[in-house]
Amino acid sequence: MKLASVDLNVQSFGREIKRFLSIIDRKHWERQIEKIKASEGIFFKNYYLLKRNPLLEGIEQYNLLNNQGKSIWKHRSPEIDFLARNAFIINRVVHSANASVKKQILGKLSCDDIRPILHELSIAISFLSNGFEVEFSEYEGNTRYDFNVVRDSIEAEVECKWKSVDAGRKIKRGAFYSLCDEILKQCGKYKIKCVIKIQCKRSIVKNRDALISIVEKLTSGIRNRAEEIDLNQDLSVTINYLPKELEIKSDQDFRSAIEPFLAPNSHLGILSNNGTTIGIVVESEDKDKVLASIYKELKQSLDQFSKTRPGLLSCNIEGIYPEEWEALQGENGLTTMTSRLLNKNEAVHLHTISYLSEAEVTKEVNSTDYTFPTLFFKNQNCLFHKGEDIFSLKK
Repeated sequence: MKLASVDLNVQSFGREIKRFLSIIDRKHWERQIEKIKASEGIFFKNYYLLKRNPLLEGIEQYNLLNNQGKSIWKHRSPEIDFLARNAFIINRVVHSANASVKKQILGKLSCDDIRPILHELSIAISFLSNGFEVEFSEYEGNTRYDFNVVRDSIEAEVECKWKSVDAGRKIKRGAFYSLCDEILKQCGKYKIKCVIKIQCKRSIVKNRDALISIVEKLTSGIRNRAEEIDLNQDLSVTINYLPKELEIKSDQDFRSAIEPFLAPNSHLGILSNNGTTIGIVVESEDKDKVLASIYKELKQSLDQFSKTRPGLLSCNIEGIYPEEWEALQGENGLTTMTSRLLNKNEAVHLHTISYLSEAEVTKEVNSTDYTFPTLFFKNQNCLFHKGEDIFSLKK
């Protein structure tokens, strides 16, 4: 498929969203929204469930505006912007696709976690915007990689990977956010400023009854101004009470106050309401293996290509935020790991590896910009077009 243009006029937002919602039964999206609303816990709901389907907030806002008879583009929000731009891409891909490709895409959009397919489509649209023709070969059952791209004399293969850092972390975010919700529920009524540091031998339990029991002991400790609590053989807690006169007016103020209690592998949650500010820091004695998990996934993907043309491997590392992104680029980070992979004899067909991270959102008066930190690594050992910018990555 080819596109004449990938530009979206803001006045077309409502039309594009309406068209998108007609592709999959509107009731599907309504059920997804109601399912999340019925979930308990603000942290688990907002920072875990909603993240898995980033279109839902925009769809809910669109439905509300539509029911009120209001103009979509005149009442746009960051969520509406994100929904409209993805709707624009999906509408054109689905419209141009054959029945097999359409069925595969719609199936992936119907999953609880649609971020992998959104990543694939965003990479496809970046090629289309640079004048490439895109063939969704995997969806047609012809290949094990995602799609072919063709422009002039260049023919290449593209495989997209969506990797959650949870796969390499000992503390999983779902369990961590459930813990935060239970602490907020039981401890939020106490007028205190403190940092609760929980040290795990391995990870946090997922069982809800076990979480409630842990937090009940924690709450008892806070009532008695305890500084240390031995919960069980796998968990220990220290409570650091902050000075009452400490003024905390922003998340940054609080982060500065608790900096001494953080380590590189810490999970941090901030609970705050009128008179209460609690920082939750959870760490595991076992080391995280984020890079090892990513490396294993990428190494396994080398055999998905035909190895007869140059390949691009695009990996979105979900859950890595801007402040963590720099750490992964360090001396023993992505650069070293990628060099190790590209130096393998089995990787000589691979032309480029790209890594993307969580978006940095910049809000202007009339627009919202999403910038995705990206790293590109070209394979100096590639058999095809070595050293050339065949994917227009510099544009």
